[in-house]
Amino acid sequence: MKYDQTFARFARRMIRQTAIAAGIFAMAGTMYWNWQVGAGVVAGGLFQILFLSFLLAKEQQWERQEKDPVFISQRLSLFAMCRLVLQILTCVAVVFTPLNIFGYLVGLLTLTLMTLVDKVVKLIKE
Repeated sequence: MKYDQTFARFARRMIRQTAIAAGIFAMAGTMYWNWQVGAGVVAGGLFQILFLSFLLAKEQQWERQEKDPVFISQRLSLFAMCRLVLQILTCVAVVFTPLNIFGYLVGLLTLTLMTLVDKVVKLIKE
């Protein structure tokens, strides 16, 4: 049974859009405040990009192994739920670095923002 490619297309699109948004916000944060804010935004955006890349790689691995679509969906959901715990742990770690924690939080939120923008654009197109 062939697994639906909706997640793979979404993940690739969000990786690209998150990278662009994080870059723009990092430049703005660096110009308006300082390099620590910009570096925090980059680090937060990089976390989201790496995590989505990990999910995409796992999905492709399971699809090559011809796992059941239900298995793939459940595992992707499990990993996605674990992301919150990882985000909290990385936020605690960032507090002890020179990076700006608010910049890091902005970087983490770029994926959410780009997901909302993507949905609004799709609604407008329809």
